[in-house]
Amino acid sequence: MPEHSALHLLRLIVGHFHATPGRVLSESGLRRIFSSDGWDIGEYQPGRDYAVGQGWLDDGADHRLTLTSAGYAAAFASFPMTI
Repeated sequence: MPEHSALHLLRLIVGHFHATPGRVLSESGLRRIFSSDGWDIGEYQPGRDYAVGQGWLDDGADHRLTLTSAGYAAAFASFPMTI
């Protein structure tokens, strides 16, 4: 499900990279860790696209994504006890 993949991606961005709103991350770095905890890398793109569509991530140039304030809030709302 794209929403679950998007939320997993946000959890990684906030939990693993300790990112706050405005942090820019490379997609290659995100792809490398996305499949942790048994996630299939094939779920990355639909999740990424969903997160961009929700305004949780901004799609930038040079294969970079920026965490938005909405994405930061969504990460904590979805995983309040694990981040």
